[in-house]
Amino acid sequence: MKKIKVLLILVMFLFGITSVYAQLNDATESGPSVKSANVQQEVHSVPLPMDQRVPRTNTPIQGDEYGSYNYNAMFSSGTTGGYVAAPMPYNENFDGAIECWVYPNATTNSAPFIIAKGDATAISFGLLWINTGSIGFRIGNSYTACTVTGNVPLNQWTHVAASWTGGPAFVITFFVNGVAAGTTVNNSGVWTANNDSLTIGSSRAGFGQKDFLGYIDEVRIWSGPRTALEIATNRFVGLGDGANANTGSALTSSSSYSTLTSSYTFNSGGAAYDDINGYTGFYRNGAGPVYTSLLANPLPYNFALKLAAGTNDYVTVPTNAIFNQTVDGSIDAWIKLSAVGLLQTICSKGTTFAAHNYAFYVTSGNKIGLNIGAHNYMSTGPAVFVADKWYHVVATWTGGPNFTVKLYVNGVLDDTQTFNLAMPTNTDPFIIGKYYSAAGLFNGYIDEVRVWSIALTPAQITKYMFNSVRSGTLPTSCVGAWNFDGNLNNLTATTGVNGSFNTAVPNNGRLSGYTNEATITGPPVNSLVAHTTVVNRFATPNPFPDGFNMRLTNKAI
Repeated sequence: MKKIKVLLILVMFLFGITSVYAQLNDATESGPSVKSANVQQEVHSVPLPMDQRVPRTNTPIQGDEYGSYNYNAMFSSGTTGGYVAAPMPYNENFDGAIECWVYPNATTNSAPFIIAKGDATAISFGLLWINTGSIGFRIGNSYTACTVTGNVPLNQWTHVAASWTGGPAFVITFFVNGVAAGTTVNNSGVWTANNDSLTIGSSRAGFGQKDFLGYIDEVRIWSGPRTALEIATNRFVGLGDGANANTGSALTSSSSYSTLTSSYTFNSGGAAYDDINGYTGFYRNGAGPVYTSLLANPLPYNFALKLAAGTNDYVTVPTNAIFNQTVDGSIDAWIKLSAVGLLQTICSKGTTFAAHNYAFYVTSGNKIGLNIGAHNYMSTGPAVFVADKWYHVVATWTGGPNFTVKLYVNGVLDDTQTFNLAMPTNTDPFIIGKYYSAAGLFNGYIDEVRVWSIALTPAQITKYMFNSVRSGTLPTSCVGAWNFDGNLNNLTATTGVNGSFNTAVPNNGRLSGYTNEATITGPPVNSLVAHTTVVNRFATPNPFPDGFNMRLTNKAI
């Protein structure tokens, strides 16, 4: 009987439970629609001031997915032509791009709008789905179609994008599932610069058969063109999920996201929040967010931080007293090295060797190590790292200033050392992916970096190593945690320690959904390799009930 129950729980976890959530009441958009004359100058959107942003009224929803409230939702048009309207001054009439995932489920309308802007038929722009299975783009009164047809089918998730350059004589490139679709096309339309709302799932202009029927997810609006590589490496990642995700340009300071204007993940009930620049949308005509078990949902449950050892590729966290664990403490993380035989820093705090609080790193001999002040504790144990394999690593210290340091790999004690040297404290930032000097840059993936105010025991390490910080089960002794699931925010009760890419230019750090995301074309397939580090056990039903057993092997979960 117990085996049957476990199997049922696992089936429910793998396939999900369809849950449809309350729709928003129709809300009035802020301000009237104000049109201006055709203006051939590039007008960029600026962040909406904080006092003008729509307050968040998040609605917790069940699930075990990536998402600000433990679920990955998407926009549903419903059956009555529902759409999202977002007041925003987006007028990229020289260069720009838009992208999203679409799942059309009806051919009722011949050419519905996926994303559009403009109240009159001479609209700014519109990305359309053609019910014969293709996409097109409209600027003003001019329409151009993708030269490939049949590549955006019914009842299947497809990633679509359009990128344009050269206004007023526009050159448009279409992308389907991360690759350029057909040849570039020319569009001589006149982009009407206006203050009309951006709409998702329809257009406010007086077109017939304009309503998209189905699901749309991860809508992103860019103020510059996008390349095939940029689209391919980011289409499986939700960007800007969660309040304050881009405060101080935390995400858009990365060169990977520098021209991102808005991102709509639909993961929070209440409104279609844009946590990049605050252009929050309102649901109309029965539209709303929905959590569904549609087959081959495009986004995985877990993201990771990807760094490529570039000079400026790291994450900065402001200084805070939580990092001064001068008696007892711990750091743990998941790491996957893209190269070995080099010093690679997981995290550090300090601008000189002797003044470091600590640095947690992989040695050039592919061993785990911890630096406290001017002393290095480098493991002499059996664990040796190889490339392209996930490892859980932990460093604990106790008894300061006479520190006993213990180093663990995959939940197993690898080495113990004792040395009499106090931990310095400083006001330097906490850095993920870099040592104090230009050396030690991390090359690979990092996930679930956590700082603790206690020296974790072996039992605690094995209890929490597979738990996402989103699980709600980590104790208050976990004082800082960054899981990179759509943002760089700290997810513990400590305030003021959200991470940021804005350290130096260019910073090529980014978020990653699958290890092979850039090489997989077409719709989501089983050959995509997820970052199998942690799961979120906060969900109901709980995929890992109390009393579960854990084998400490190197196999993926």
